[in-house]
Amino acid sequence: MENEHILDMYLKDIKNLPRISEKKEVELSNIILNSDNEEEVDNAVKEMVEGNVMLAVKYAFNYHRRYSNSLSKMDLIAEANAGLVKAARKYDATTGNRFSTYAVRSICSHMDRAIQNSRFVRIPLSHFKYLSELRKLLEKHGENISDEELIMELGVTVSMLNSLKNDLDNKTILTLNNESSALDVTMDISTDDPSKNIQLGELRGELKECIETLSPMEKEIVMYKHFSETDMTYEEIASKYGVTRQRIGQIHNKALKKLKRHLKKINKRKG
Repeated sequence: MENEHILDMYLKDIKNLPRISEKKEVELSNIILNSDNEEEVDNAVKEMVEGNVMLAVKYAFNYHRRYSNSLSKMDLIAEANAGLVKAARKYDATTGNRFSTYAVRSICSHMDRAIQNSRFVRIPLSHFKYLSELRKLLEKHGENISDEELIMELGVTVSMLNSLKNDLDNKTILTLNNESSALDVTMDISTDDPSKNIQLGELRGELKECIETLSPMEKEIVMYKHFSETDMTYEEIASKYGVTRQRIGQIHNKALKKLKRHLKKINKRKG
């Protein structure tokens, strides 16, 4: 159910953000494309995005009304903002087009992808890279290679190595989704132990059922926060979506509450 209070707060926050003129767009575009100062570029991107954030809101509302029954308005706004940020970093004012015209395609592309992938659990592509490298090392060295050597070779933490080994033990199959920068996950749970096979099957079903209660953005934030190779902060995640760290925190907490609530329902059914 849409959290209208959070949406209202967000709209109130952006209501008075200053718009920018065509002349200012040219100036910001020049900084973004040509400056070697990373902080100066980031500030220019921020100003460009804030000056056009109502454009993202407009298209998010249109998409919600016309295309999506499963994604909330805030989810679509976040996706639209991510498209806005991407467009700001690539916009070249010398082409003669206003930024708003240029950004529409990127805004819609991000929302289209979110809607198309709304039923998938997504993990970073880097996980697939590490898993492939681990498999090759184990095939080459077998039991002769220690965990310490694997950590050194892969450049991962102990917890990350354990996670990768667990994926190999469970015969996790990772398949590339060509239309996104992530992977869809399925599991081959065939084992020689029938009781273990049943337990793994039940666990997979329960996890899938819980994950499906989350929106696409909630899924991604949970993955970034808890299942990426580095513990991403709210600030780092917020920068990917073009929203505040407070908003990411709200979505993260909401997602965890959903998961806990659904796990309780599952346990009650089993009891």
